[in-house]
Amino acid sequence: MIGGNQMTIDPWIETYSGTKFEFLNPKMTSINIEDIAHALAHQCRFNGHTKHFYSVAEHSVHCSYLVSPKHALQALLHDASEAYLTDIASPVKQYLSNYKELEKVVMEAIATRYSFEWPMSEETSFADLTMLSDEARLLMPGQGVNWNMWDSIERPQQRFFSLSCWLPLTAKSMFLTRFTELIGNNYGPSLTTDRIYASVWNYADSFRV
Repeated sequence: MIGGNQMTIDPWIETYSGTKFEFLNPKMTSINIEDIAHALAHQCRFNGHTKHFYSVAEHSVHCSYLVSPKHALQALLHDASEAYLTDIASPVKQYLSNYKELEKVVMEAIATRYSFEWPMSEETSFADLTMLSDEARLLMPGQGVNWNMWDSIERPQQRFFSLSCWLPLTAKSMFLTRFTELIGNNYGPSLTTDRIYASVWNYADSFRV
């Protein structure tokens, strides 16, 4: 309530590129890969309660390497709706009655825009779960041991690697680099080499922190 009157806010947000994104009815022309990369690179997993900053963008890049080439783009973009709706922890999300409906609308639009299958494949879902499990072990104080989700879902075996915890600029660059590898430069904006700073990195060497 402001000044005794209920304020009505139109259902759209302004993105990094200055685009008007209507999340109830997304237009193909309003979906921009740099907006997605920028927003996900600045959003921290686990509501920011990690030992170190760890972005949704980094999570997405790692997921894309855990699946077959057929599903790599889907895995990279499986959380892309969060660029427009924000990242909400699953325990909280289950109490937001229409969040999943909004997520479905936005993800279907993104999947159409970039020509990948949706809903999420079992392979991508397992990669997402594997990363979640390892991220909890490496970044959360309780290592995810007391999460009751493992009562109904078998927790994936630990993969012995560390996470880089890229800062936003690097996370964005790595995300755009991976996108370009998978789909090329067919969807604007132009991903020029001076903006893809991390393209000279060897991916395997990124698991170092």
